[in-house]
Amino acid sequence: MFGRRLSSSSWFKIASQHGALIGGDLVPLHTGLGADFRLAERAYMDYPGMYDMVEIPQNLWNILPAVSDPNGSALVSVDVATQLKNQGLIPGSIHSADADPQAASWSGWSATPQVVGVDGKTRRWVYLHILQAGSARDNWLDPSLRCPTR
Repeated sequence: MFGRRLSSSSWFKIASQHGALIGGDLVPLHTGLGADFRLAERAYMDYPGMYDMVEIPQNLWNILPAVSDPNGSALVSVDVATQLKNQGLIPGSIHSADADPQAASWSGWSATPQVVGVDGKTRRWVYLHILQAGSARDNWLDPSLRCPTR
């Protein structure tokens, strides 16, 4: 449903008159791995704050899954997510909303390959995703989410 508040109010009224319910959806809950995400990977300005994204210290890269595609990512296992939680880096695993039968075994986190930032520093990140790994979760709790994107 698109439109203005007035038109959405009439949708709800009509639905109620017919005994129906309308469920809402918070649309900007996640994004794809497009330009904003690539800027975040490169630690450009405040872009990492747009996502639930954590830089992993180089001494822990060996526990992250290998990622050979420079634009790819790999699912972080529950075991690795637990290790990262124990290091104080992430809050732990989440339950994915994906319909894939294997989703229950996922941690909800994915790892990036090594990425060279705009400052020349090479980093690896883990990021929280909704549904599939290509759906990076927006971080509405970080005030830098309002980065100068446009």
